[in-house]
Amino acid sequence: MTGVGPILEASGIVKRFGPLVANDVASFAVYPGEVVALLGENGAGKSTLCKILFGYYRADAGEIRVAGRPATIASPRDARRLGIGMVFQNFTLIPALTVWENAALFVEDLPWIIRPAALMRRLRQYAERLHLRVDPRLPVGRLAVGDRQKVEILKQLLGGARVLILDEPTKVLAPQEAEGLFRTLAALRNDGYGLIFISHKLHEATACADRIAVMRQGRIVATLAAHEASEATLLGLMFADASATSRAPVATAAPGEMVLELEEIATTPEVGGAILRDLSLYLRAGEILGVAGVAGNGQRELADVILGLRRPSNGVKRLWGENATRWSAARIRERGVASIPDDPLTLAVIPTLTVRDNLILGSGRAYRAGLGFDWERLAAAMDR
Repeated sequence: MTGVGPILEASGIVKRFGPLVANDVASFAVYPGEVVALLGENGAGKSTLCKILFGYYRADAGEIRVAGRPATIASPRDARRLGIGMVFQNFTLIPALTVWENAALFVEDLPWIIRPAALMRRLRQYAERLHLRVDPRLPVGRLAVGDRQKVEILKQLLGGARVLILDEPTKVLAPQEAEGLFRTLAALRNDGYGLIFISHKLHEATACADRIAVMRQGRIVATLAAHEASEATLLGLMFADASATSRAPVATAAPGEMVLELEEIATTPEVGGAILRDLSLYLRAGEILGVAGVAGNGQRELADVILGLRRPSNGVKRLWGENATRWSAARIRERGVASIPDDPLTLAVIPTLTVRDNLILGSGRAYRAGLGFDWERLAAAMDR
């Protein structure tokens, strides 16, 4: 960008994990008032590079400069002091605390005695400027995933970030919520922030970015202006051979037996939750049923009713023709109903345990052996 130096730049960055070279980046930069999309397929090295810029990883070689000056970023705290913030795919919020309490834990320049009203006023100022509607008095655990992401962004801005890295931020958003995020990025760009947007989706990169840096096998293979980038060009850069991404059409199957019936389901109100009213839907074997809507309009409550985590106040639920309205969650799971929630690390797994341990915990009685577990049978199932 003419006349203005980079707000953040990196050169000669190398990062190895054992024999794997995760990053070998000659140069990368972001300027004030621009959005740079870091584009590449899964495993291309996008998140690794940004975690190095944020101090989450230490590079084995290379230099980072902030506002033209060499910088040592040995930890996220160093990055934050230099005005670099990062919103991860997996949020770092405490669900039981309110929005303003989460912000208070993050911001370092607060006085010893915190005045909630003053902090909430600062929060609202940022939120209003960026058109982010979040009630600072609500517990974060009551918020939809899209709203939690807004809280993460607000935290970074309150903490003084001038460079904001967003790691695949649309992964948890509905399309209309993604459009709202792009408007927020545009507002931040207009305020002079430098923004790094990690994605593997072509239309997102071209929709919100000024420049697109394409990564492949740990390297940045090209950087080009977004308005000059065609889908064919980007695919060719991402995969070296765009034809490798072509897919054969998927054959459709004829619908089979009825597996799920919800008839006039209603639920009672809960704090921060939506209410289901006279909801009916039907699902047959061999079908995919899409449920669309802005986050917070009952999708999670619908899933909880199906899974047995919440019992309806009215209506009937049938699974494979049987009345399952009062079945327990354990019985429903044993019958073959499963869920991948919108926030798996919070709602579905224990991050500190191994994949194997999480699988055994989630298998119910399938791999029980007396007072222990049949690890060999689990290993055989994992290898299939």
